[in-house]
Amino acid sequence: MPYFSWQGVDLYGHMRKGMTFARTERELDARLFAQKIALLHARQERAPFFIFSRVRLSDKIAFFQQLAQLLQAGILLPDALVIIADQQHYGPFGATLHALAHAVREGHQLHHALKQYPRFFDALMIELVQVGQESGSLALAVQALAEYLQAQEAFYRRLRTALLMPAITFIFFIGVLGIVVFGIIPHFAALFSSLGTQVPATTRLLFSLNAWASGWHLGILFASCLLGGWALYRYARTAAGRLFFDTFWLKVPFIGRTIRQRACANFLQALSLLLDGGVSLVPALAIAKEVVANRVLAKHLDQLVTEMAAGGNLSEALVSVNEPLFGPEVLSLAVVGQETGRLSFFLARAARIVQSQVERSVTFVATIVQPLVLVILGLLIAFLLVSVYMPILNLANSI
Repeated sequence: MPYFSWQGVDLYGHMRKGMTFARTERELDARLFAQKIALLHARQERAPFFIFSRVRLSDKIAFFQQLAQLLQAGILLPDALVIIADQQHYGPFGATLHALAHAVREGHQLHHALKQYPRFFDALMIELVQVGQESGSLALAVQALAEYLQAQEAFYRRLRTALLMPAITFIFFIGVLGIVVFGIIPHFAALFSSLGTQVPATTRLLFSLNAWASGWHLGILFASCLLGGWALYRYARTAAGRLFFDTFWLKVPFIGRTIRQRACANFLQALSLLLDGGVSLVPALAIAKEVVANRVLAKHLDQLVTEMAAGGNLSEALVSVNEPLFGPEVLSLAVVGQETGRLSFFLARAARIVQSQVERSVTFVATIVQPLVLVILGLLIAFLLVSVYMPILNLANSI
């Protein structure tokens, strides 16, 4: 879809400028006129290259929520997409929504248009949109998808909140250490060096740290950390690197168990959502597997999909997964769901149980880590104070 950079004037005589998506300059003029802006000049631009093309989860949630509300209000899909796209700010997701609106207006199915943007819309979103369109209940499918994404965002928000205090505490300590080493220690080092007095071992350690950090060693360390971090980042983006790190994190005692529980909850939530939408079990398993971010666990779930495709029983197939991913409560609810014919309902209940276990584990660790970090910080600050003021007290007593 063409991009136009434009200049205009509003009702108050203020000059306005920007860049907007429009098929023609006449359409651009009509959009700006609706915003009380008179178009003075417009020029078509090439599609920009967005360096930061990552889209926040909240943007996707807002998109699906607005789409569901507009469809439930009786607005046609092409018009609903245009309304939502016009509300977006200039950026990668705004450009994508305008392209989606243009494709649907041209007669393409929405799920086909979504497939053109795999960075923003995964297989679960595309499948639910397709099921909603084919069943004539697109608004309900999109609303269910928005609620699913909201649950994901709520978990990430709680996780960030739990990790915020330890991170702030650590940064505070680094700041205090920098002030002591670079602001206070040099003056004390010069003073005691001129007096020729003996200082404690802890103070000598700080003097050595200051001498080391004041030279070229700190720059080399900083550059090495940046280079090493960049190399690890590049390696983690490769298939081999991602498999290595996914395997590594699963072996870390607490983190590995939390990753397994989180993957289990995501898988069960997605599977329940797909089954509710009318997708048959085997295709739903293959799609739900894609929401598992850990490649090692996703590979083990391939075995589950294979057994079900061969006509196996779901509860037995869940037991046969090599990785300890599904607990006894999940297996019990899966059996009950199969026997009662309400598999999606009981899988959703199992997902909520596993999710609550994950949240309790994260809350417990955060509760333990925060006071532990504060205690460690207090000890380190006490060490700095003793190292700085003990020589002063000794000097005062010797006078």
